[in-house]
Amino acid sequence: MKIFSRVIIALLFLASAVSHAFHSTVSSTTMQSVDGQDFSFTLPTPNAQAGSLSFMTIAMQADLASTLTADAVSVFIEGIDYGSYSRESANVYSVAAVNDNAYTMNFDVLLMPNTTTQFLADGVLNVDVSLGDAAYVSQGWSTWGRAPFTSVDFTYNRMNTAEVPIPAGLVLYASALLGFVIIRRHKA
Repeated sequence: MKIFSRVIIALLFLASAVSHAFHSTVSSTTMQSVDGQDFSFTLPTPNAQAGSLSFMTIAMQADLASTLTADAVSVFIEGIDYGSYSRESANVYSVAAVNDNAYTMNFDVLLMPNTTTQFLADGVLNVDVSLGDAAYVSQGWSTWGRAPFTSVDFTYNRMNTAEVPIPAGLVLYASALLGFVIIRRHKA
């Protein structure tokens, strides 16, 4: 009975101060200002939970008329090449023509637990998106009133670092201790 009560007390005490994970999304958007622009995003990822999946959506509106490999959009995450995408790539979705040359498109990147842990160890995620040389900043945008942009949304599991206040933790601990004292006296 003594060991059982100590285990229960320890579990109740830990439960009062436990942290739990929840999803957090960080986003950044940059407007295109030069032809064939390279975008660099530094996304803060505080308190990332080690060993969990993460997910990224890259959305863009740009001059994506060319479907040549040389003009594809290239993505690098923490310096690692995650491929090139044109509006006709198989894993691109929500492709829509804004005018003759301007298109919108989205694509997703899933990062496995080990990769997520490695990439988020320093509390930031670096993402580089490079438009092809044929992505002209002025191609038809002024007549349609829509500016070209690239956007990154990154979703990861974040540790909840909010602690249970000490008074609440003490109340839980004291109530458990009182319950065990009563049970012990009742059996004696």
